[in-house]
Amino acid sequence: MRKRVKTFEVWTFKANHSGTYKLNLKNLEEFLEANPFLKSKKPFSNRKTETKKLKILIKQSISTKDRLISIIGLALGINGLFWGLILGINPSMFE
Repeated sequence: MRKRVKTFEVWTFKANHSGTYKLNLKNLEEFLEANPFLKSKKPFSNRKTETKKLKILIKQSISTKDRLISIIGLALGINGLFWGLILGINPSMFE
């Protein structure tokens, strides 16, 4: 859910350069018919999803490796800050 709207990730792609890109969606009606997430959950409903109301969200993400490195760096930084404060308050702690 994103802003109280049901969302799901379908495609992923990688852009090597920043800029403006054009996204062409062909056979969108066939995709909507074949996708079970977009169909109505009401029994005996034959409602079709209108393509005019369909919104596409393009999000930027980082790789799992980069995310893990940043989390480890954050943990080490907080640990160093903690020990720096402790030793600054009590420098003779290990004597």
